[in-house]
Amino acid sequence: MNRTVPLISFVTVLTIGFFVKAQTVMSKPRPDAEPSRQASHVSQGDGGPGTLAAVADPSVSPEAAPLARKMIKSFRLSRLGRRALAQSNYPVAEQFFRQALAAYPRSDEAKTGLAQALEGEGRSDEASNAYRDAFKGANPLSSYSTFPSDIAALARHGIVSEEAGEYQEAVKSFNMARQWLNNKAVVPLNESFDPKGLPTPQLRAMLEVVRGVALIESKNQDGQDRSAEALEAFGQAARLEPNDARVQFYHGYGLRKAGQFAEAQAAFQKAAQLDTEGTVKAATEDNLRAVQAHRR
Repeated sequence: MNRTVPLISFVTVLTIGFFVKAQTVMSKPRPDAEPSRQASHVSQGDGGPGTLAAVADPSVSPEAAPLARKMIKSFRLSRLGRRALAQSNYPVAEQFFRQALAAYPRSDEAKTGLAQALEGEGRSDEASNAYRDAFKGANPLSSYSTFPSDIAALARHGIVSEEAGEYQEAVKSFNMARQWLNNKAVVPLNESFDPKGLPTPQLRAMLEVVRGVALIESKNQDGQDRSAEALEAFGQAARLEPNDARVQFYHGYGLRKAGQFAEAQAAFQKAAQLDTEGTVKAATEDNLRAVQAHRR
């Protein structure tokens, strides 16, 4: 035990040094940047608590160390990919995520990141396949329920799938994400969608709501909130389903989080008018009071 602590501290120092260097590298992205050259700095650092412990713990078998190193390398390349995504540098992001997958092919972070990069490049068919691979066998009630960014990507998978005409794949994504949303959201979405049914604006709207809720609870790689992205998702949902009380409630919720109180009040009032079954009544009244207090 006494030997492990100094080792962890030493690796932590290396980790901090790496992330400072990574921020410097990514702060001025160039369209012609070579990801492999930028990634040459990736050789030591923190792959997360589990892999850090595996490398630092002298009791870990020698056979496990190479795998831990691959996981660390993949983690760090994915971090660089996320920074490129945040700056809309999709080709560079794609290369980082592909290198991350080459280092550790089972990385869910790299898989979802690659899908998002491909989508950003306008390569919808490839993005749909990448999303499908990322969420193959995913269980929303276990690990994925703790990773909002992955749930947002899951909703994007559903949206991209429906746009590509793969309705059953879109429904599968929504029904999986819906289970997560019902554990997190202010207003649950209780119904499931029928994979044999017809594509509907309601399905797309619900997927956007799922994505918005996930984004509003998460932060980007620079530690900033993602309320602007969430508001974009809620706004898209409201355009798709303007007469759904729950959708209007979440649009108001996103506007309130973004500090647009007059617009939020209008959205909440519309939700209350549309809510004939009392689904969003209590949540709408609470949010209206909060918004009105801000406007006084």
